[in-house]
Amino acid sequence: MNKPAFFGLLLFTLGVQIGLQLYLSKRQKEPVVVQQALNLEVNFSSDEHHEELTIIKTDYASMGFTSKGATLADLTFHRSMDGVNQDFMVLAADQIEDREQQAFIVALDGKTPYTYHLKQAEETAEAHLLSYGVASEEADINKQFIVYKDRPQIDMVLTVKPHIPTNVRVMWPSALLKGLGEDEVINGVMINQKNSFSKIAEKKIGASAYEQPTFFGTEDKYFVFAMTKDANRFAQRAYYKQTQRRVLSLLESAQIAEEKTWHMTFYFGPKDAQMMVLVDKNLDKVFDYGLFSFIAKPLLYVLRKINEVVHNYGVAILLITLLLKLLLLPLTWSGARKMKRLQEYQRKMAYLEQKYKGDKQALDAARMEMLQKDGLPLGGCLPLLIQLPFLAALQSGLNNSLELYRAPFFLWIKDLSVADPYYVLPLLILVFFLLGAVIGQKEAALVKIFL
Repeated sequence: MNKPAFFGLLLFTLGVQIGLQLYLSKRQKEPVVVQQALNLEVNFSSDEHHEELTIIKTDYASMGFTSKGATLADLTFHRSMDGVNQDFMVLAADQIEDREQQAFIVALDGKTPYTYHLKQAEETAEAHLLSYGVASEEADINKQFIVYKDRPQIDMVLTVKPHIPTNVRVMWPSALLKGLGEDEVINGVMINQKNSFSKIAEKKIGASAYEQPTFFGTEDKYFVFAMTKDANRFAQRAYYKQTQRRVLSLLESAQIAEEKTWHMTFYFGPKDAQMMVLVDKNLDKVFDYGLFSFIAKPLLYVLRKINEVVHNYGVAILLITLLLKLLLLPLTWSGARKMKRLQEYQRKMAYLEQKYKGDKQALDAARMEMLQKDGLPLGGCLPLLIQLPFLAALQSGLNNSLELYRAPFFLWIKDLSVADPYYVLPLLILVFFLLGAVIGQKEAALVKIFL
């Protein structure tokens, strides 16, 4: 197969893949939209007293809970990579522009109390327990947080005793990771009652509410902040509110006139498959594995295992690519042999057409004799294209993986999640590509001479 035909088939294959992905994404069921006025504002009471700050440290993060709103004010994730400790701050009190942007604000229809009292702080073998309470004219509110030590799971047990009928809202912001710049794109993520998963692009987040989601929140490139379980069906509807730097997620209850208790589970953590599976299997749906998810998942598993040995994701990617090449080597050789036979067949056909130019009968006889002797080469470069799904799956799986963020490779490459700052690797790829093309042309010229 000549080079134009090969690259044409390659582009066609990629086009089919992209087309299928677009088709499947359009086929995805849209979330149920509730057309009602949204309650986006919070009217806080003016009472404010001394702040009680509680610092919690787990296996993966440091958190700061405050009595102001009984909220999570600070959240910093920790990671050790190749002996280097790294911190990722995704919530910070000094980044809060308004009270409503604090995580786990509980809002009422009327005056919303803001100053809580820390009632209890305990630690068990599995989790940290914090209890807050407040009494106001509108309602008495009690919150209990269960912060698990081994996974980014926070359970909130919320009890509200209203003095007048009211709706209750729970609010939290999207993650904000410093340094992402233009890569900081926020999407809404949700699962409706029919277990249909949806992503809502930030530019499409508007004045719409969604009916009784079982999973609701936001994602950025590397983190997910979402409600993953709603044991007592607190969320009768859910919606978003955009602020200058974040997107707020809001869950709203039905109107209550008597004391109610709800238990909700939240995932506030990175896009890490190993952490996510400990909290909720539905979290895996936020990954954009692409069309070849059944290939991407085992490849990423193998990649992590290789990294545990070599302690360098750049080297691990090179090794898994080499492993794929070795596994697909029989197909590659078969494809190369078939391509060589096809090229030889095309050269002989061109020779016969030139030799018997103007004599169609003799040309047909010569063609038939050649086909009976050598046969018709089939397959061409199709075996070579089998490796494309594996490479595409690996690329899509790594696209929003936190493992590569700020992961060093060697020398000047300090972050595998961004492009080569000096364009050395792209230039090397271009040089090798051109070198391969030149060698191929020389081989073709030599073959032509000897034929």
